[in-house]
Order: sequence, then structure tokens, then C-alpha cells
Amino acid sequence: MRKALPPKRTMLLPGLALALLLGATLGAGGREAAAAGPAELAVAGGPLVRAGEAVRRLLWIDLYRVELYLPPARRESRELGRPGLAKAFRVEMLFGGELPETIPEEWAEKLLPPLAPADQETLKVTYAGLESGDELLFSFAPGRGTLMEVNGRPRITTGDHRFMAGILALFVGPDAASPSMRRDLLAEVAPRAVPPATARPAPAR
Repeated sequence: MRKALPPKRTMLLPGLALALLLGATLGAGGREAAAAGPAELAVAGGPLVRAGEAVRRLLWIDLYRVELYLPPARRESRELGRPGLAKAFRVEMLFGGELPETIPEEWAEKLLPPLAPADQETLKVTYAGLESGDELLFSFAPGRGTLMEVNGRPRITTGDHRFMAGILALFVGPDAASPSMRRDLLAEVAPRAVPPATARPAPAR
């Protein structure tokens, strides 16, 4: 009797689990990157304008788009890691394949430690349900903290900058998930706006 094939979620090429989106399975194609998001976002504390954009790709597959939003006034002279600076990242899912059931390590090590246990679980559940076309918005405003929205609906709210520090580390930090995405996102941001190498998100207490 021939052995049954393993479930599709486990059929990953060696070494690609972390390279694909959030560890996405190979074999399902992604759709071509659509038009960019809005040029301006209205968040608590004032408007933010798009300051950078990048698409995460693997081979011929567009996986997801990330857009960086910063205040319109002198945004090029400010430090992204400064808690007094409002900022946002918009993430649009482009990949149409299935995702594994757990967040890959390169995402988990940056995004989970700053969160309380209940919010960690919310992030894991959110990840497991992501589909092509879904939009995640991570925004920070001084005095309000960090907010994660999924398709316009609030899912996680923290009262400080630590979760946003994890998002910064993931997309534009020195050990970002994708060096090419980091380069593209920061192409129009002055060097002194790049988070310092010592900036890392603090764990939740």
C-alpha cells in the first residue's frame, strides 16, 4: 500500500519556511502586486503620509506589500525609533497560498515578546487566518500607544511603544526579515531616521 502524502501545510521545501511570507507554502501562486495604498492615513495625533514602500518577493511570487507612513513635516530628519514620533506600517497580503499554522521564528521573536499573553494569542490567531487581500495596519501615536487593525477592525491595542518597536525591528531594523525590503522602505528616509542598532523591543511585563 502506498503511503499517504502529508497535508499540504507541511509540504515545504527545506530552508524556505522562513523565506516565504510568514513561512508560506510553496506551490500556490501569488497575485501580481496591486496599486499602493492611500498616500495619507488619518491616525490619532494627526495625518501621516506614505514615506516608503516595498514588496516582499520570493522568486516570481509577490508575497506582501509594506508601506511606511510618517508625519509630513520634516519626517526625513526624525528617528523612527523615537517614542515621540507617530508612525504606521500598512501590510497588504498578496500571496494566495496556504500558510503554516504557526508564526515563523523571525516574526515571532520580534513581535511576541512586547505583547501580553492575551495579545500574543490574538496575533497568532490573526496570522493563521490571513488571506490574499487582507490588510494589516500597525500604527503608533504618542499618548495612545500602538494599535493593530485587520481590515479596518482593531485587534490589538497597547499603551506604549514596545509593540511598534518590534514592528520597526521586523521591517527596517538592522536584522530585518528582508534586507532588500528594508532598503526600499528607507530609500526616501534620511540615514539619521533609521533606528539605531541598539534599539530592540522590550518584553511585556
